[in-house]
Amino acid sequence: MRNICLVIALSLCSVAAGTDIIDVHAHIGNFRGYDLSLNNLLQNMQRYEIKLALISNIDAAQLSGITPNKSEAEANEETAIAVRNNSERLRGLVWVRPNDGSPQVIEKFLTQKLPDGNPVFVGMKFHPEMNYFKADDEKVDAYLNLCAKYQIPAVFHCGRSGSNSSPERIYNVAKRHPDVAIVLYHMGAFGPHESAIQIAEQALKNKDAKLYLETSQVDPDSVLKAIRTLGSDHVMFGTDACYYGKNHYASYAKLMEVLKSELGKEDYENVLSENAKRIFKLAG
Repeated sequence: MRNICLVIALSLCSVAAGTDIIDVHAHIGNFRGYDLSLNNLLQNMQRYEIKLALISNIDAAQLSGITPNKSEAEANEETAIAVRNNSERLRGLVWVRPNDGSPQVIEKFLTQKLPDGNPVFVGMKFHPEMNYFKADDEKVDAYLNLCAKYQIPAVFHCGRSGSNSSPERIYNVAKRHPDVAIVLYHMGAFGPHESAIQIAEQALKNKDAKLYLETSQVDPDSVLKAIRTLGSDHVMFGTDACYYGKNHYASYAKLMEVLKSELGKEDYENVLSENAKRIFKLAG
């Protein structure tokens, strides 16, 4: 088994040779049944040559008996410490809790800087399912106003149509904040993905919201469809690390092989890293 994992790791590195890989969707924290520890993430990143990961702390999710249900202040302080101690590999996404949180608390995190002047937090994380709010609830607006103020994107867990995190609800709130880039994680969690692609296409045509799609747990055919529909500048690589455990990134080897074979160099690099650098304003 160890040899198989090594082969997969080498294969993944070979596919991405010469291209930075930035994972815009990773976690730290505690979720029953999964190893989302910081050590596991860092070891995965080293093994599979992931240059940078954007992390949020799942401890702020409100799942009784499954997550610790920490406050915005507690959870994001832990993220800040992880980033400060691993600034060459990590940047933070501040996790917000619109039902019981405070934009004033969150703003204090958005002003934090690393010694080199780069921000500790480069985006804001919303999880309507795990924190029990509708994506287009008015409580979300104060947080997105902060995104506009600090010129950072928001990332939303995106579920199926009819859910709290549906593409339609995310589009609704995005239209109220047309200057804020909003990334739809999962582009419809575990599928189908057509609604998210169609909504993002509608926003692009109407020019009334800045919506982007992300690849975690999305099949390669749907990722290619998203790229061909929206253009490579509207899709970015994310994996929900470390959902798949100690060899998490091996689960994305097939996706990367397909993208490498089907896309030109510029489009491939857009998805793997360049979009993340541009949208999250990542140095280097």
